[in-house]
Amino acid sequence: MIGNFWGYLETRPYIRARTALADCLWKLDQRDDAIRHYQDLLRLNPNDNQGVRHVLINHLLAVRELAAAAALIRDFEDDPTALMRYGAALHVFLSAPGDEADAALASAIKSNPHVPAYLLGHRRLPKNLPEFIGLGDRAEAEIYAAETRGLWNEVEGTLAWRNHGGA
Repeated sequence: MIGNFWGYLETRPYIRARTALADCLWKLDQRDDAIRHYQDLLRLNPNDNQGVRHVLINHLLAVRELAAAAALIRDFEDDPTALMRYGAALHVFLSAPGDEADAALASAIKSNPHVPAYLLGHRRLPKNLPEFIGLGDRAEAEIYAAETRGLWNEVEGTLAWRNHGGA
């Protein structure tokens, strides 16, 4: 079953409950425990039908678990979402600011050019976030910025980096 948990209907409530537990632990500032649960969820369901990786990447970056973040990015290198592309860019910036980080940010901007305006505060987030998103659209940018703007703002130097757009 391990590795195909999502494929069994009877295990889905467990996976959903465990994801909710990890979310609660994070909110209760029990970050290490939350991260362990998210990582174990990916072990049980490596195809990540729930999108746990999208939450985990930002949590790993928040606690500066850069090696674990790099492994997650490698595992999902084909994920075209803003959550992973911008997460990868921020990871590179935290690891080694410079040309490589600029290239990663340029790649992220190419995947969704709407994100920087929200991260920089040039566009205001809507009061109600969209229920549906598409790759590269404003809705995806709004969701991404709502979930990660605090993380980007706490990393010293990203404001200037975001302003010049990695170029």
